[in-house]
Amino acid sequence: MLIAHLPASWLLTRKMMQLPGLSFDHHFQRPLMTAGLVAGLLPDLDLLYFFLIDHRRHLHHDYLTHLPLFWTLLFVIAFAICTIARSRRLFNLSLVIYANLMLHMLLDTVVGKIKWGWPLSDHAFYFFEVPARFTPWILNFVLHWTFGLELVLVALAVWGYTQDNKAVPFEG
Repeated sequence: MLIAHLPASWLLTRKMMQLPGLSFDHHFQRPLMTAGLVAGLLPDLDLLYFFLIDHRRHLHHDYLTHLPLFWTLLFVIAFAICTIARSRRLFNLSLVIYANLMLHMLLDTVVGKIKWGWPLSDHAFYFFEVPARFTPWILNFVLHWTFGLELVLVALAVWGYTQDNKAVPFEG
């Protein structure tokens, strides 16, 4: 995925904020949306290491931030902290963050080889393979039919945002 992580995270967080079991007061919605959006991009923080330190020697999906078990263990720790603190609000925040992290992994699995079974297996799962036909490399992804899925997610997020922010006509 190249452009769909942020719009997909917006869509997921927006939907989670509407769930009756995850009640969020009005003042907590903006920080919650921010946390969801950051979490949706967080696994790609490894790109800094990929470009600046590793010099693109290893696929960035092999790094710790792209291992679902890493985020699951952090969520279990967060769950324990929330249980000890008896904080429903903190649990809901953790749940939104974890859901967006897993959404990132799922979206990357479309064409990006994610090790869902690590450490039990080094097998990288993906739904579709993108053949290397073009230079620069990014054209292989932009010209692949799966990029259309990303455009659909972007369009859905733009449409949802415009629906949420429609101007109410002045009635006077």
